[in-house]
Amino acid sequence: MLEEHFKLVRPELHWKSPIEAVVPAGADLNCLESAIIYFTGFSGEFIKRGNSTLVIALGYWSSQG
Repeated sequence: MLEEHFKLVRPELHWKSPIEAVVPAGADLNCLESAIIYFTGFSGEFIKRGNSTLVIALGYWSSQG
């Protein structure tokens, strides 16, 4: 389940890169945030933009400092 949600925001070049993605209205933001935390170690920032949401989060590499 977490992997399916993470696929909505996973960076194209590498899954460990920083996240900047737009998800459609109706996306389960609670599950999406849980997936981001699970895969990266960070919470995401969710910004409503009309009928969609912009998701920004540090990537996995940032959490490994």
